[in-house]
Amino acid sequence: MTANGAVNPANSAQFSDANKCDFYKWASQMFLWLTSPGAEGYVFNSLGFFDISPSVNGQRFFITNPGPTAPGKMASNNNTYAVHSTKPRVPEVIGEFGQAGSTNGVLIPQAACSPTPCTSLVYYGVHVNNNYAVFATVLKEPLPVVPSFPTTTSVPARVFPKSTDTLMMELKTSWVDASIVNVADYLTINATVPKFIKVTDKKWTTSGTVTKKLALVGMHVVGTVKGHPEMVWATFEHKGNAPFDSYYYKNASDAVTKKPYSSAGNWTFMATNGTKASANIEMATVINDDIIATKGNTISASNTYIMNPWGSLPDSKNTKDVNNNTLIISLNHSVLKQLKSTDKRVNYIQTGAVWTDGTIPTFNNIPDTPLIGSTHLANSTLETYKQKDNCFSCHSINNQASAGVGISHIFDALQPGGRLP
Repeated sequence: MTANGAVNPANSAQFSDANKCDFYKWASQMFLWLTSPGAEGYVFNSLGFFDISPSVNGQRFFITNPGPTAPGKMASNNNTYAVHSTKPRVPEVIGEFGQAGSTNGVLIPQAACSPTPCTSLVYYGVHVNNNYAVFATVLKEPLPVVPSFPTTTSVPARVFPKSTDTLMMELKTSWVDASIVNVADYLTINATVPKFIKVTDKKWTTSGTVTKKLALVGMHVVGTVKGHPEMVWATFEHKGNAPFDSYYYKNASDAVTKKPYSSAGNWTFMATNGTKASANIEMATVINDDIIATKGNTISASNTYIMNPWGSLPDSKNTKDVNNNTLIISLNHSVLKQLKSTDKRVNYIQTGAVWTDGTIPTFNNIPDTPLIGSTHLANSTLETYKQKDNCFSCHSINNQASAGVGISHIFDALQPGGRLP
């Protein structure tokens, strides 16, 4: 394969869940496909995917990537929906700057504050594939309720014109200003992001938008596969983001080996030789679209480290954790050695994935739901201040009577894609 060349998507509809490795392989193949070259930019910001707007009064909207209307037509119940437009190419919309969780924490890279004052922060984008967009539009019309996301092509085949084998996909991405990193090592895009006015070192206000070149630092790859309506929740990080806490794995001789915590060297979100004691402290939060320093702090960079390496508890010698760590490390090694050294994707690693036996978790049964894989998974750039939780701690439903689509936080807020005359 050529450097930065195209990779085919995994076939989610024919997915085999014979073992854990199948899930991790699915995630890695999807990441490589999503970051393959598309008609315009990468696959995830080309025809077949949508950006999702930030929430406005509890509503979110599909933002179309370029492409003809025809491939996005969908006929159902005598209605026809438009899910793509012929708009000219515009910069990607990366419109959010508060992290998931109740506090909407703000993450600022080390280099963005050296020298002070800070000049930029981490921006977040949300994206869905065409299948998701069409499904969301159909489901919000007066049709029979489909309680969960489809896991086979039998449901979407009647409405989806193409790419059915990828089933439902939802992505969340994290980005930094490309000027503060070595762009040769990063996937980059031009994007529209919020513009900030630095009122004081404790308050920034928003004022319109600005176009910037951004570098990718993290991505959640989430999707349904055959037999798994709860979705597989996988995450990827740039190698230079932050150090891992200590963990155990099996080396080439099958001996259990400890990899100790070390922050030596240069990191995007950790000071050289920074300590864990001073890390993962929320310095600022989003309040009414303003960035406000937390009590006793200024708006500044905070040290960050990955609390649960490979989605396992740190320092755990538990056989399950050791084996899971080893499996993901081995898979990353196998995947990355197939890429050219000049392929920018060689700088990104899968840090884990989590799923269930096909059960959709509820908030009441999370302790008892059989979570599988990286059961303490978080992304250091997307859930910096919520790393003690895992994906399903937030992405669950209220009870078994709730629609399974509720595991996606954006689904209920999304407005239908629009109807053609």
